Amino acid sequence: MKAIVSTSNVCEIPAEVQDMVKGLVPMAGAGSCKGGGDFDLLRAAMGCENKNVHTKVLAELLKLDFVCESFFRFLDRCYPGRGFEQIVDVGFDNVYINCFNEWKDFYITIGDFKIIVENKVNGACDQDRQIDRYVSELKKHGKNDDKIFVLYLTASGGYPSDASLNEAKQILDCGKTEGGRLFAISYLREILSWLNEIIGRGIENNLPAEKRDVFRAGLVQYRHYIEGPAVLGLREEYDG
Repeated sequence: MKAIVSTSNVCEIPAEVQDMVKGLVPMAGAGSCKGGGDFDLLRAAMGCENKNVHTKVLAELLKLDFVCESFFRFLDRCYPGRGFEQIVDVGFDNVYINCFNEWKDFYITIGDFKIIVENKVNGACDQDRQIDRYVSELKKHGKNDDKIFVLYLTASGGYPSDASLNEAKQILDCGKTEGGRLFAISYLREILSWLNEIIGRGIENNLPAEKRDVFRAGLVQYRHYIEGPAVLGLREEYDG
């Protein structure tokens, strides 16, 4: 597994993305960041193919402790009694993010918990035993089964294939009626709802005054590009 910063597979960033994030300042540090950091959409979009842009943008956001906390509190409300309350109870003083496979997916470490985030948008397809390999890799490092979660992100909230899950179905308790610790997350439902929530309550106020406007602008622009028809937009994929 690689650190969160990757310099391989660098590609030209589409003009639409550059326009969206022009002027945003770099984020300090890699892996984790306290409340004094910045959200840099352009940096997040660099070094990856278009289908991986959402992975990097979401990872950049969740590196901020107060953003990460808001995200898991939101998920706890969406899926009560499914284990997110345990993650929230741990706290967010030490949050770390690492990537799989040059930014195709990443995982979040919060205390003893490992939360795999797999993105399947903008043409990305399930691969044979992909989730199974990720889960197996974490288990090699001594993680108990009940400490591993998977967030499977698509435009509409679809579930991964059995071929991708393989033996991970049992590890994640997917046979349970409520779905175990595998969660099908929709960008156009859950992620947009979460963005609307944190924008609406002014989450940028956790930052120093001089960084608030640019951070809020980044959130608003990212929301627009998720729901719009532009290069990062997923509406067409959802409707199709």
